[in-house]
Amino acid sequence: MKSIKRLALGVASLAVTASVWCATLSEAATTEPPKTIVESQTAMIEVQKAKKSITNYIDAIEKRDVDEIVKWVKDTRFTSVEQQKREYKEMFDNDPFGKAIVTDVKKVDDNNMIVSLKLIRKGSGKPQSLDLPIIKEDGQWKLLITGVETRE
Repeated sequence: MKSIKRLALGVASLAVTASVWCATLSEAATTEPPKTIVESQTAMIEVQKAKKSITNYIDAIEKRDVDEIVKWVKDTRFTSVEQQKREYKEMFDNDPFGKAIVTDVKKVDDNNMIVSLKLIRKGSGKPQSLDLPIIKEDGQWKLLITGVETRE
């Protein structure tokens, strides 16, 4: 009789354990799955595209090509592309930096990233770090400039 009670108690314990385990599995199956390799690769590709856009922007500045510069930037300081181009031409004479280096690009979300730049001053060679937003506009990554000043 004692062995039947122990057996019944053991089966009941096993049933409770199994039901808790099944409920846990069921809950895990309904939660959001982890990122797949494809999603991670897509994110890395987008970061590379954003970095290439910034590199294109820097190259255009080095070549003093205002038409190319405006392709890679959204500059909210200006009311028209013509004004933006005029100001950029003047910038070439007053630009305190001789070189810009992309040090990092971090994804914020599907349409926003942050680029970290190291700017080297012309006269002193002194480096200055700067973080700027990059936005995806019409499928293209662009540097977003909203009035940032860099002072020594």
